[in-house]
Amino acid sequence: MRPIALPLFFRHRCRAAGRGRLLLAGLCWLLGWAGLRAAAVARPLPDLPEPLTNNAVAAVCHGGHRLVLSVYGLESGRRAADITRRVLLLDLDAPAPIWERLPDAPMRPPRLAASAVGLAGRAYVLGGYSVAPDDSETTHGDLWSFDPADRQWKRLADMPLAVDDSVALAWRDRWIYLVSGWHRNGNVATVQLYDTRTDRWQRLADFPGTPVFGHAGGIASGRIVIIDGVAVVGRDERGRRRFRLISQAWEGRIDPADPARITWRRLPDHPGPPVYRAAAAGSRLADLVLFAGGGLRAYNYDGIAYEGGPVRPSARVFGFDLRAGRWVRLGRLPEASMDHRGLLLAGSRAIVAGGMRTGPAVTARVA
Repeated sequence: MRPIALPLFFRHRCRAAGRGRLLLAGLCWLLGWAGLRAAAVARPLPDLPEPLTNNAVAAVCHGGHRLVLSVYGLESGRRAADITRRVLLLDLDAPAPIWERLPDAPMRPPRLAASAVGLAGRAYVLGGYSVAPDDSETTHGDLWSFDPADRQWKRLADMPLAVDDSVALAWRDRWIYLVSGWHRNGNVATVQLYDTRTDRWQRLADFPGTPVFGHAGGIASGRIVIIDGVAVVGRDERGRRRFRLISQAWEGRIDPADPARITWRRLPDHPGPPVYRAAAAGSRLADLVLFAGGGLRAYNYDGIAYEGGPVRPSARVFGFDLRAGRWVRLGRLPEASMDHRGLLLAGSRAIVAGGMRTGPAVTARVA
């Protein structure tokens, strides 16, 4: 299917962590915002081999090519038995890009709500939760790297605090931030920082917003933007937790001399209603954090609202312009979708791979 074509684009060099060594003979192109002007129409990308949602996705630059990795996900049956360890790889720079199915990920059991980032030529896959046959859920705190050079997985240091449905952000081809998320029996405000060079974690000062899961965020020029998420808002008459999708927006400025120091401030809420599991990413060259899609109510992994009934997905695309300090509207997705674990920026396109559309129905669409 044809990916989202969005305004103007910027060049970005992919470098090895801390060495300034060029990994690409050419350039990796990253999308940027510079006003609503006409954009070149990107060539279509292939859909996923089968419908898949809640899959962790990352973009990696390797050997002169831009690669997209998809890990885990939920198949079209939307049951616990439909959670998969599937790994898919797409070479965006191949003459005729096609999704390649790799051996299943070594992490067991299969997960949902995991996070993935790409940096320094590798993909890192973090956390997530598994669902037992009785629908009980377990949060996992393991971290794995995937090297496209030899297609091998490596287990790294576990998180200090296991989280799922968190926001993972890569910075300076070295650091990975995890912001808030779900831990076992509730949301946590914990911010965790991983150093890919030393394989060490540290816990930072807490996120000052409402602790949530299924929020969305991106990073650009050392500035983090986090929006929305699902909060626990008490219990019903049967003692069960009640969940509500909330509006919130925060900016965190990373101290360039100390990555463990983040100064947070509240931002105005973004235009439109809050969104759950929206796709998000940041472009440092455009100083823009971009958001697309997302559910308009809180829902369980099967796409059914906690209070019952199907959830309507959003088609809105918007961003926070860090230079201007304001929200900008950027159009709409070709089709409303939700249940995303990341937005990939490459060339003149913002790539959303899989997800749920109205129904709910799991989709194979790459848009």
